[in-house]
Amino acid sequence: MIQIYPLTRFSSRAAFKRRLGMGKDQYQSGDVQYFRNSGSSEARSQLLLWCRQCIVYSPRRPTSLVGKELGAKYNELLAKYSSDGNLGKIQAIAKYFDKQIEAIAKIESSMAETPNSPALLQIKAVKLATIQSKDALILAAQSGVNVDLPSDGTSQKAKGFKTLIAFKVISLALRRLWPMLQKANCT
Repeated sequence: MIQIYPLTRFSSRAAFKRRLGMGKDQYQSGDVQYFRNSGSSEARSQLLLWCRQCIVYSPRRPTSLVGKELGAKYNELLAKYSSDGNLGKIQAIAKYFDKQIEAIAKIESSMAETPNSPALLQIKAVKLATIQSKDALILAAQSGVNVDLPSDGTSQKAKGFKTLIAFKVISLALRRLWPMLQKANCT
């Protein structure tokens, strides 16, 4: 609560979420568009710990209406991500290639002063090929083809889903908290 008091500092729910580390900033470079977390990483870590201790571990779940809703959402998302192996693979592919595309975009932006250089044209071609590879692998995974990523991508997938689910539940919790705080007029 120290992170958000007084509530009058926030003009919108988006500003409120950003202060708690759950905001998103949009970046774009050419055809590539991606989002990054924004806000307090410390607050985001504390929210993640709260979710893991109070929502993930079912005996500690709050018995309030909102607590039951968050627990049900966690169970629903866990079942969804556990049952659909293709969904996990698609998200792992997207995350793996997005990191590659982001690195290429940084190189491309550093070479912007020489717009017609052969090296910049090659970088643009590599970026385009990477985007096309991402799209092709996602399409293949959606079709049920067994697609394997390098070991770094698959290990990230295994540990990332529970965190992804926790952050989706935290986002829901913040959507419920904002109107409650406004109604209570916490100023």
